[in-house]
Amino acid sequence: MKILFFTENTHFGGLDNFLISLINHWPNSSDEISIICNQSHPGLPFLRKRLKRECFIDSNRLLLDWEVLSKFEFYFPTKFFKRVVGFIIRYPFFIYYIIRLYTLFKKGNHDRLMIVNGGYPAGNSNRAASIAWGLLGKSKSIHNFHNIAVKPSGLTAWLENLIDYFVHAHSKAFVSPSNSCSETIRARSRFTNSKKITFIYNGTEKATNYSPYKSSLKEKIGIPDNGLVCSMLGTYEPRKGHLFLLKCLASVLENTPNVYFVFSGYGSPKEIQKVGFLVDQMGLGKNVFLEDASINKDELYSITDIVISGSQEYESFGLTLIEAMCRKIPIVCTKVGGMVEVMGNDDGGYCVEKDCVKTFSQQLNKLLTNKKLRVMKGKKGYERYLQLFKAENMSMAYKELIYLEERSNMNLLHIFNSTISKK
Repeated sequence: MKILFFTENTHFGGLDNFLISLINHWPNSSDEISIICNQSHPGLPFLRKRLKRECFIDSNRLLLDWEVLSKFEFYFPTKFFKRVVGFIIRYPFFIYYIIRLYTLFKKGNHDRLMIVNGGYPAGNSNRAASIAWGLLGKSKSIHNFHNIAVKPSGLTAWLENLIDYFVHAHSKAFVSPSNSCSETIRARSRFTNSKKITFIYNGTEKATNYSPYKSSLKEKIGIPDNGLVCSMLGTYEPRKGHLFLLKCLASVLENTPNVYFVFSGYGSPKEIQKVGFLVDQMGLGKNVFLEDASINKDELYSITDIVISGSQEYESFGLTLIEAMCRKIPIVCTKVGGMVEVMGNDDGGYCVEKDCVKTFSQQLNKLLTNKKLRVMKGKKGYERYLQLFKAENMSMAYKELIYLEERSNMNLLHIFNSTISKK
């Protein structure tokens, strides 16, 4: 079977890791797999490097509305003017996407399509892909979205609802990495009573031996040998809660001075600069290290004592949490979105309220000062990973969903969910 994954992406990070795990562990070796992605995606080199299975990657030249706005941003007198222009061109571009993708899909002659979207509505070409594929009359596509769906409002609500109608009609399933995330799409009127909504937990491959890195990385970054390392891997977007975590670090340092935070991930120079400014403003420069996405992830995990996540909103799953679990690293995170589901009954660490610096700091300090507790929480997290978050399980679930044909007299997702629940 010829399977196509389509995505529009602006950030290097979670969606790339998802596609890599999904494709590298795809259970049917005879399937021909392809990816179509926007040429401007910063994660393309990473995808090409990390994919172990044969996969054709087409970095399409589809002209995207936000790329046009970025190219001419210098000429806009104000941000408001830029928003107005964006509003004017958004929906004409949507029609262009449908026409262009219809031609592209027809030429590709694939059997199945899954759209991988950052959120919903998120990338406009992702939604247009659902409609363009549906116009070909093939097996309906799957719309996979990885962040919180946003309810339409204002002058464009009626247009958004109209697009939703066609996207829903041409899709056989809307699948997200957690139940809490998948349910957010019901805030959009067309999906309120939909029976096409489901979820499949993300998965990651079991960590390999990474001890060879351990001897040099602390020295390279500038962390003392006896320093305790708390790592946050994620983009430098404000929603990731860097300010919240810095407040927690300031509190922890009062009792445990040999603690060091490492932030690593993709971010624009401006986003990273803003976090750096907060670090300097709070006087934490000696204990905080800002790294970009180029740092070797296995190296960083090899020196990490605790993985932290301070997300304040829009956290559909928390992929770094299961990456920590598979390495037996304990976690302290906030109760936001799908992270609550990942953590279960605090099996791999602690999950606390997103606005409670005091509780987060206390739980973090509890782990930092008790190595036996860190080991125990790490082992429990690993057991949870083996049960729910292996990459092989995720890929098998997506394969079964993609292979399923529409059945007019049955509830398709009821059949699928029943199959998954028996595993």
